[in-house]
Amino acid sequence: MAEAVQGMTGKLECNITSQIDGDRATLVIWYKGGLSIPLYTYDARDPQREGSHRTSNTSFDGRANFHPRRTPAYLEIRQTKSSDSGVYRCRVDFHKSPTRNTRVQLSVIIPPEKLQIVDATGHSIPHYILG
Repeated sequence: MAEAVQGMTGKLECNITSQIDGDRATLVIWYKGGLSIPLYTYDARDPQREGSHRTSNTSFDGRANFHPRRTPAYLEIRQTKSSDSGVYRCRVDFHKSPTRNTRVQLSVIIPPEKLQIVDATGHSIPHYILG
């Protein structure tokens, strides 16, 4: 479960560490909901090069980045929108280990636009000062 306030940054964690010594993640693919089209791909199949990042969904519009060197690794979504809410799936392919899938629920919290204080009868109290 991950939460982010609308307009702030959300972090979706994904364990990309293998349980086999010397093994490594070669491909990390993020999906949303039941869609089969990846939202974001991190490709590290060539051990001689830095992994490549690719987003294939315009809904992120440059707002997403994967951080594979952090522990745990995570997909960062900046300037979250209510449409970012949902269940994401992180698929990790390893050089030796079996593929691992992890699901993460992102809830984007919409802050209230206007605070209104009411009394016990439901009537609005104008110019109320807290404290």
